[in-house]
Amino acid sequence: MLNKFPILSTNRLLLKDITHNNIDDIFTIFSNEQVTQFYDCNTFVSKTEAVAAIKMFRKRFIHKTGLRWGICLKEDSNKQIIGTCGYNSFVPRHRAIIGYDLLPQFWNKGLMTEALKITVQFGFAQLEVNRIEAHVMLNNVASIKVLKKLGFVQEGILREYGFWKNTYHDVYLFSLLRKDYMASLSQINKQQN
Repeated sequence: MLNKFPILSTNRLLLKDITHNNIDDIFTIFSNEQVTQFYDCNTFVSKTEAVAAIKMFRKRFIHKTGLRWGICLKEDSNKQIIGTCGYNSFVPRHRAIIGYDLLPQFWNKGLMTEALKITVQFGFAQLEVNRIEAHVMLNNVASIKVLKKLGFVQEGILREYGFWKNTYHDVYLFSLLRKDYMASLSQINKQQN
């Protein structure tokens, strides 16, 4: 299983471990109200919250219950983290819950789709999960578009599923099954040949 933190790479992105060196980046992301608008946490107001988030990401990885990558542009020599993605929780050979965020100046460039595509691939290939879920607030249109682009299916609404920012929230439940993912890969391969 995962003993060393996996580094993933796409055409434009590097998905890497989030460390104590990334406190400023994580604070910048989660202190942005546009980022946290549809998020199940309050907008950060101090770097102490960024430290706690990084510790939580690290703890989940160590205990093999979650896996969160920092998203960096390959062309950025400083490798500033511009967003995060990964699995808030997973049970190998069973299921995982995916989550993601990105600074607004990088929206609508296909970057999150690119990051999630390799994240989903990792989930099915390395974690060997059968099902990947996403929980999305009802009016988070951009997130819904990304999930549909990746083949996720909306299963329904989880009524008052979450409680954050002092209120209960309904969320859509999306899922992608291994068999559907494999079928879509097979279809892509047929089209390319």
